Amino acid sequence: MKLVGDCNRCGLCCTVGNGQCVHLEVTGKVGEPQATRCLAYATRYDGMPIFGRTPNGLVRGWCRKDSPAETAVIVQWIGKGCSLKRKD
Repeated sequence: MKLVGDCNRCGLCCTVGNGQCVHLEVTGKVGEPQATRCLAYATRYDGMPIFGRTPNGLVRGWCRKDSPAETAVIVQWIGKGCSLKRKD
């Protein structure tokens, strides 16, 4: 599956439960357009490990850039804040 469109930076795909990516800068309400930005976006590379932090400070492995796991996280937010579309 491929995702198409322009990211609206809602940040939903950078959150899991009560945790969020360590690179996520939140400037508004997560889920709304332009509410977040990725502090590592310019240096990301294919297969890059992505780490998250829970509210109690634990860092854990999340997924990898351009992986099926990353796509699966994004897909669940399409139509719920995410501006991307599925192209099967």
